[in-house]
Amino acid sequence: MPALSLQRVEERAPALVSLYKSAAESLEKHGLDDETAAVHLVVDHPGSDPHSHQFDFLRRLDEPAVPAYRRVDNAGYFAAGGEPRRMTDAQLYDRLPGEFPNRLRSARVAGIVR
Repeated sequence: MPALSLQRVEERAPALVSLYKSAAESLEKHGLDDETAAVHLVVDHPGSDPHSHQFDFLRRLDEPAVPAYRRVDNAGYFAAGGEPRRMTDAQLYDRLPGEFPNRLRSARVAGIVR
């Protein structure tokens, strides 16, 4: 069951219903519709230097306070191109899960998550 129901979106933010449905379709397509996860979305602006502080920020998000406890990697990132607004909502939601399904299976095998 999603953390936020379609009914609640329809009541509180009707303009977001189509986005909610697109995201739900993508999660189902990737086999993630019954999962719960914390998601961190970092958006970089077009034309930024790939070696700049944004990647340092991403690296720090990926490093635990105690490295020995790091057992699961991040689920990856993707480049939206020089004009990310040209990407449709469906394309965005389809690419966001990235490697997450495989990482989740690995974490289950390692006994990190159920």
